Amino acid sequence: VSGFALISAAVAAAPLVFTTLQTDAGPVEYAVLTPDGPGPHPAILALPPGPQTREMVTESLAPWQAQMRADGFIVVSPVAPVEGLYTCACAHDRLPALMDHVASVAPVQDGGWHLFGISNGGRSALVVGPAYPTRFRSVTVLPGATSNPESLAPLAHVPITLVVGADDGGWLQSSQRAQQTIAATGGDVSLVVLPSQGHSAF
Repeated sequence: VSGFALISAAVAAAPLVFTTLQTDAGPVEYAVLTPDGPGPHPAILALPPGPQTREMVTESLAPWQAQMRADGFIVVSPVAPVEGLYTCACAHDRLPALMDHVASVAPVQDGGWHLFGISNGGRSALVVGPAYPTRFRSVTVLPGATSNPESLAPLAHVPITLVVGADDGGWLQSSQRAQQTIAATGGDVSLVVLPSQGHSAF
């Protein structure tokens, strides 16, 4: 049996485990990756793309799973509840309790969480970040979009990285507007445009 086959078999035998946390705002289902070692570890809240289902959580974590574990990151990725996507307060109001719960059972580094989102997860991150600005030490979207760049003002103290494909149409334009608006107010923002890429920055 080849080494590749052995690795593939090990990955197939260890799918993501989903857990449901009951919060005052409602239940939230999530998957978590935990690295080896005693910690404390840096922590990432990763908001999934598309309809933000279990399948989207799995697909979005798969390319990063081994690397993030090797780099020592705790990664938490929540499934959107029936009430709506994480662009809506009806869903993201349960995320603070989720982060607190994870931090109570795993050693998370001081200084807050890193917020990460892909596509609809990026759109969500640009809503969740301003809603809870003291909880995050950075925000990265691959890509993300907002129709109201001024809404990002609460994140003036937080480094924001916008990653978008050069051929991603409206997502590129939204990222450029957000970068210009944040920079004009003295915020810490970086725009990374990937040449010859469409809506697939990962």
